[in-house]
Amino acid sequence: MPLDPPTFFLLAVLAAFAAAALTRGATMSAVERALGTRIAVVVAGAVAGGFTLSIWGSLHPVPLWHDEAAYRLQAEIFARGRWTMPAPALGEFFDQMYVLVSPVFAAKYPPGHSLLLALGALFGVPAGAAVLLTALAGGLLFALVRRVAGPWVAALAFLLWLTQPLHGFRATFLSETTSALCWLVAWWGLLDWRERPGARGAIITALAIGWGAITRPATMFAFAIPVAIVMLLFTVRTRRWRELAVGLAVGTVTLGILPLWGLASLGSVSRTPLAEYQAQVMPFDYPGWREPTARGTRVLPPVQAQVVEYLREIKADQVHARPLDLLRVRAWAFLGGTLGGWRSVLVPFVLLGALAGGVPALLSVASTACLLLVYLAQAHDTSWMVYYLEAGPVLPFLAALGLAAAFRRLERATDAAMPRTQLAMLMVIVAAGALTLRDRAATARGRAAFSAPQRRFITAVESLPGSRPIVFVRYAPGQGIHQLLVQNHGDLARAPYWLVHDLGERNAELLRAEPGRAAFLYDGVARRFVRTAR
Repeated sequence: MPLDPPTFFLLAVLAAFAAAALTRGATMSAVERALGTRIAVVVAGAVAGGFTLSIWGSLHPVPLWHDEAAYRLQAEIFARGRWTMPAPALGEFFDQMYVLVSPVFAAKYPPGHSLLLALGALFGVPAGAAVLLTALAGGLLFALVRRVAGPWVAALAFLLWLTQPLHGFRATFLSETTSALCWLVAWWGLLDWRERPGARGAIITALAIGWGAITRPATMFAFAIPVAIVMLLFTVRTRRWRELAVGLAVGTVTLGILPLWGLASLGSVSRTPLAEYQAQVMPFDYPGWREPTARGTRVLPPVQAQVVEYLREIKADQVHARPLDLLRVRAWAFLGGTLGGWRSVLVPFVLLGALAGGVPALLSVASTACLLLVYLAQAHDTSWMVYYLEAGPVLPFLAALGLAAAFRRLERATDAAMPRTQLAMLMVIVAAGALTLRDRAATARGRAAFSAPQRRFITAVESLPGSRPIVFVRYAPGQGIHQLLVQNHGDLARAPYWLVHDLGERNAELLRAEPGRAAFLYDGVARRFVRTAR
């Protein structure tokens, strides 16, 4: 089977590392110098983006989860230069999770992530922006770890992060790809501010936290707690109050996008699409421990109602769970998602890395702990660990840091003359890289198998005859909770097809409103399309 470009490239890099491992002295120094160049950062970013694309399998992927479809829809609306689109006249046909169909047509989510995806949607490839976000995160992660712990730790931490189980969530339209990048940018800005005079670092940190807050508010609230403490303590010690004030001003301006979002979408700074959607569909979907008894005002198609009830049950489980039990279960799942599988052999080095890493290590640990604690107020299935994607680099960083510290102690204890620490790290990097290739292939196969039914459905829809067809989707009994069939593009007027709910006799209303469109019924039981007579 031919190798895809990212795999071929990484194999070449690993071969070069392996060759260097067989030599001494000068070659080891040359490898270290190469890892210290700007090109190495670019390579890390290219590999991260390429791996994500190879897992996704296409720059035109089909959204697999309801959240993904909503983010893509909103990105396409933003790409049209609008905050919302006009509500469809018969909105009940177009109901999909996390999307308003009245009084406007828009996703419920805060705008930060979709605004970035819109940069790709302008060229018809919103997935391209998501891949770029991961590429930037990969390059920045390597550069950040290299800055605080050296090139060998950076290379190993990058490889451990690259295909950790959580990484599969990066091949999606989910907003955590943006907030995860915001974490890294904020850490970089904080380090820059501590090391260099001037307000630049404070501005970078505040801008990253602000943009993350208009993307995932709860996540960035958790992140901001330890960062704010560090910034305040540093300012008290150095008296750089003016620089801190400039940073806070920039962050505040960024947060101003949220009231603008409400004003431009629904005519009120306090009435956002998120609040409107929760009132209509999921009034129980708030952080906290309130019983999920409230009911929305909107009557939903049966399949949407099933999804809402499923989420209501998850909320009830969270409300009744003991917080310490919930924390233990989620922390264990987070460990499996970041250092699971073969990486578990490095778990003992995490504590050593936390102790040896100074302020950067402690700050990363505090950020992760705050994220886990803040999300105790949020209901989610334990398998849905994407909420912790932002903290994905932390344990790989600590494990690599701890392993390097252990090698250095061993080298000092044996009074070795040659640079055994570098050689040992190099061999671990080669082994990790080889396992990374295997993991990438397994993740790609899993993604392809999971997405195959959805891709076949969309491919069949795209091949239907007639002008801009309407497809009435009749779900099979019990089929609809996790299978996403009714999903539409942001601009319904220009969309190549409409996927709508089958509402029985009411289908004639939509057909009369759209006389020029071909019409089909998709039977979810038989899995076939039937031409609908007008």
